[in-house]
Amino acid sequence: MSKELFLCIGKDAIHIGAAGADSAMKIRINQMLGKSMLAFSESLSLGISLGIDKRTGMDILLKTPVTAPVLDIFRSRIENDEYEPNFPLKHLQKDLHLFIETAYELEQSNPLTYTAEEGYGLANRKNIGI
Repeated sequence: MSKELFLCIGKDAIHIGAAGADSAMKIRINQMLGKSMLAFSESLSLGISLGIDKRTGMDILLKTPVTAPVLDIFRSRIENDEYEPNFPLKHLQKDLHLFIETAYELEQSNPLTYTAEEGYGLANRKNIGI
């Protein structure tokens, strides 16, 4: 397919390799998103427990260079306590599991991703974020 065709359905088109490379890229992106969401929610939750207003905490966290820009998309939903998932946790957990399996096959350690996958797995078993 031509780059022009891909640009009709997305904002950029980058050739990353042979067939299957796109799937590898997808699990890498979801791995980063999953961990970013966990880090943000843990930090925000601790701040609230320490008496920092949720909106104030989000204002500060979302302005720091260490917060993933995608998290700002979820701001209004977090402020309004609307947690209906856009992407079921079981799918995110599956991608994290694939990431871990692939890394293991390549003898790469990924303790943070393993911990995130366990956390999402627990939430999934409790029917949170279905």
